[in-house]
Amino acid sequence: MDKMNWKKIIITVISEIAAIVCAIYGGTQIQVNKMNNYLNSRIVNIAGDNNTITINDWKDLADAYSDLQEENATLKQQNEQYFSDYTEQKELNESLKSQVSGSPDLMFESLGLSIDGEKIPVDTNNSIVNINGREYWSREIAIKLLPETESYSIEDGNINVGRVLADKTNLFGLYVNNKNGGLLEDGVVKDSFNNSHTNAFINYAHNSDITFVLDGKYSKLKISAAIREGCDASLTASFTVKTDDGEVVYSSPAMSVKTEPYEVTDIPINNCKLLTIECNADRYDQDLILYDAVVYN
Repeated sequence: MDKMNWKKIIITVISEIAAIVCAIYGGTQIQVNKMNNYLNSRIVNIAGDNNTITINDWKDLADAYSDLQEENATLKQQNEQYFSDYTEQKELNESLKSQVSGSPDLMFESLGLSIDGEKIPVDTNNSIVNINGREYWSREIAIKLLPETESYSIEDGNINVGRVLADKTNLFGLYVNNKNGGLLEDGVVKDSFNNSHTNAFINYAHNSDITFVLDGKYSKLKISAAIREGCDASLTASFTVKTDDGEVVYSSPAMSVKTEPYEVTDIPINNCKLLTIECNADRYDQDLILYDAVVYN
């Protein structure tokens, strides 16, 4: 093929390529124009109350839409927080409402009191109340039901009627109502078997006695006894325990320096109010030692 024919072919190919490029460009431009026309057809003027907003550019519209999305996300987050706070407050209100709505069911009665057919003077106005099915009597009626010889007290969360029992207590630590001769020894004293004792009562006289206030709280006594070291071997001493009315509830044997220290338990003191211990010796210097004295129930 000669050069002339080659030139014709090349020119034809170039012309075809140019045509294709022009077609593509023209088509693209047409599509862009269509898109702009579509966007412009969607842009409107918003008017009202002396305010006019005009959007003339689709990019401005896109930016405005993005801003609105951000504002919407912020408002949504705030709304969720408000809803959470509202829900919490609502639950609290419901809880408080349920508490105050449970008012007790009250029913009062005005009743008098009669014991063994005898009318007892009491304030009858609303003297009995029923609260949610439980019946309560006035204090005045409750007290009138007690025997005249009994009393009541309120202590440590209890209503105590009659005597109040107490825990084990050191007798020599209780209040002393009266004492004649003798000594409550705080220090150390030795007995005739070389045993040391503290918190003891010593008979420093021919006869002595000591009385303690028990207030009827104890029913039994435990006590130990011995003769003090250095006493005359030929002499003896003893002690007696008495309750309120002078009743003897225990008498010890006669003890000398050769008598081993001993302990006696469960002496019945019968919830006495006053407890007296009397000591007797053959001579004023025959010292009797009482120790480990405990009252209990």
